Amino acid sequence: MRPASLAPRYLLSVSATLTALALLMAVACGGGDGGPAATPDQGASGPDIEATSTPVPEPTPRPNRADCAAIQGTPYESDAERDWFGANCGSLDSPAVPAGAGNAQVSIGDRLVIASANVNTDVSRSTVPSSGQMADPVGYFNAVWYDFSGWPGHGGYVNAGNMVLSGHVDCGKCINGGPGTAVFWSVRNLKAGDTAEYRTAGGKTISYVVTESKAVSPASDFAAIVASGTADMTLITCTGSFSGGEYNLRHVVAFKKV
Repeated sequence: MRPASLAPRYLLSVSATLTALALLMAVACGGGDGGPAATPDQGASGPDIEATSTPVPEPTPRPNRADCAAIQGTPYESDAERDWFGANCGSLDSPAVPAGAGNAQVSIGDRLVIASANVNTDVSRSTVPSSGQMADPVGYFNAVWYDFSGWPGHGGYVNAGNMVLSGHVDCGKCINGGPGTAVFWSVRNLKAGDTAEYRTAGGKTISYVVTESKAVSPASDFAAIVASGTADMTLITCTGSFSGGEYNLRHVVAFKKV
């Protein structure tokens, strides 16, 4: 998908249910404005989920937590909570998210490395707010991790749950003003047994292996796909035929830790 200047927006109804929330991610999948079509027999390698133009309300601030396990893998509620975590939970992994970042996509200093798909990219965080609106990855050459901390039982980080990441597959004006492939262009070529590494800003490397790689309909049950028990890590991008400003299929790759 592409920024508004390169592609039409698709306004989607937002429901409080997680099923509708997940379908936002499944449906919004515009293509590369004249870029190479990501047909099912080709690879996919880039941020691929389109944002809508509907304003996203900020979630209600929550009190600071004095619980390492509760904070681990989630954004800090405040500077004070970040300082407390650093002083008391230094051995635990947690994304380095500045307090006050809100719903902005902020690099967490992590990297996703998948040698067989030519992926070695920075990871940004995008919080899924109470409205259920999932934002389009900003940038064609970085992955986005969706923070589902406001949706218990879905998503997760390296410490627990299903770490859900997305990336664009192609772009219309990204290479010297012309079309090109994006970060997840070859992701759809992954197959069971292929491996990946997730490297945290704290210096820890977590290894994963592909358990399933498949194209799915935008009408699929994405609530189940992003559920915490479905996989240890899930990548989502576009595939299929490009027509009318979007791709007709989504590609989902599920991983387990090794």
